[in-house]
Amino acid sequence: MMLWLLIAAMALITFYNRYAFFSPRLKFSIRPEIQSILQFTAPAVLTALWVPIVFVREGALNTQWNDPYLLAGLVTVAVSATLKKPLPTVLIGVAVFFLCSMTT
Repeated sequence: MMLWLLIAAMALITFYNRYAFFSPRLKFSIRPEIQSILQFTAPAVLTALWVPIVFVREGALNTQWNDPYLLAGLVTVAVSATLKKPLPTVLIGVAVFFLCSMTT
């Protein structure tokens, strides 16, 4: 029972945080200085997610060129820089990863 109450409380807190920013009824504004800082949040979080996946194997730094994660990451960065469209970039990156992992 306590677990369900905890899950419900976390869901309500998360919903309220999202609702406060996107609801037209609530007048909530952020100072321009804070907005300029917040624009770096998504790239920082995404970088913190993908760097360990691409470069760390079994607790050690891995920079082998035949690693499927590294090859797919490099191709994904190149495709992202040229296309600037998220969906084709993700699809191409996943396809390259699967092709590389099948051959190694």
